[in-house]
Amino acid sequence: MTDNLEYLLECARRGASPGSSGNEKNARRIVEAIMEGVIGLDADATEGIGELAKLIYDRGFQARNEIRVQIGPRPEDVHYLELRDEESGLRYYLEGQPLHAGDLVSVFTKHGWEDARYEWNYNEGSRPVAVLDEERAIRIEDNTPCRQPVV
Repeated sequence: MTDNLEYLLECARRGASPGSSGNEKNARRIVEAIMEGVIGLDADATEGIGELAKLIYDRGFQARNEIRVQIGPRPEDVHYLELRDEESGLRYYLEGQPLHAGDLVSVFTKHGWEDARYEWNYNEGSRPVAVLDEERAIRIEDNTPCRQPVV
C-alpha cells in the first residue's frame, strides 16, 4: 500500500490523474476507499492518506469527479434505458419509470455524472438524446450508463 500511496500522492501534488502504471489498480482502490469514507482522516489514517485526502478535498469536486470518471460509476448506480412497447406505442423507461420528452435524467460522460434533458422522437429507428446544455448533446446508446437524477 505504501508504494501505491506514494504514487497517488505524487499524482495529487502535480495535479495529475493516475496513469497506466502497475500501481494504477491498487491506487484507484485507495482513492475510492478515501472517497467512500472507508479510509478517513480520523480512522487510523496514516499521514500519507491524510495528505492525499486533503489534496483531493482541496482540489474540490472537479478532482474527485476526474478520479470517479477513471474508476467509472459504481455498479449500483448504473441503469440503462429500456424500450417497451405499450398500447400507445413505444416508450423508454429508466429504473422502471416511463420517460417523457423534457424529463431530467443523469448520464455518465467523460466528465462523470451529468444531468441532462431527455429527448426522443418516438421513432424506433432513432436513439434518444441527452441534452446537456445549449452546446452539448449526446446520443443515449444501449450501453450508456444512466440513472434518475440525484436531488
